Parts: sequence; C-alpha cells; structure tokens
Amino acid sequence: YYKDGTRLHPRIVALLTQKTDEKIINTQTTTRDLFLTMKGDDVQSLQEFLIAKKAGPLSKELARIGATGYFGSYTKNALAEYQKTVGIQPSIGYFGIITRTYIEALPSEY
Repeated sequence: YYKDGTRLHPRIVALLTQKTDEKIINTQTTTRDLFLTMKGDDVQSLQEFLIAKKAGPLSKELARIGATGYFGSYTKNALAEYQKTVGIQPSIGYFGIITRTYIEALPSEY
C-alpha cells in the first residue's frame, strides 16, 4: 500500500517481493534480437531483468523510469553496463545471440 492507503499495482508488488536472484527474463520466449526503438513484452522483460541485476548506475537510471517496454537509450545503456560487468563482448547494448545465450546458461536461481 502507498502511504495514502491506496493499493500498489500487482506488478509492482510482484517485483518488490520477488527474490533478487530469481530469473526474470524468459529467454525461451525472447527469440528476437532487441535494440533501439523496439517495443514489446520481451523488451519489458529485459528491462525488468536489468533493473533486478543492479549492475551499476545505468541500471539505477533505468529503474528510475521503469520497465516501459520501449527499448530506448536507458535500456541500451543499462544493457551495455550489464554486458560489461559479466564480460560479454562487445558490450554495446544490443540484445542478440551472445547475450541471450549467456542468460540462458544462467541457473534458474542464479
């Protein structure tokens, strides 16, 4: 609940109460490459994943605007930051086969 007594949106509650090590992005349904100006549920899942990973200040900026489902500069920058922290090259903020394969290989409870 908010301070004024109104209820939080169920999606927000789910994000706030989930385990931080829970795999959010479903790479089984995210089969297309993701890049600037794209929209969709798969983009939103990627954003939620990046926000949960808290890789650095750019993911915090993405968290500030939230998971909108639009792949803009905040998503690109947060993705590049995550790629760099885990050693994915090139770290350019493009969600393609390299990043998808890396995330698919993570244990469910990583």
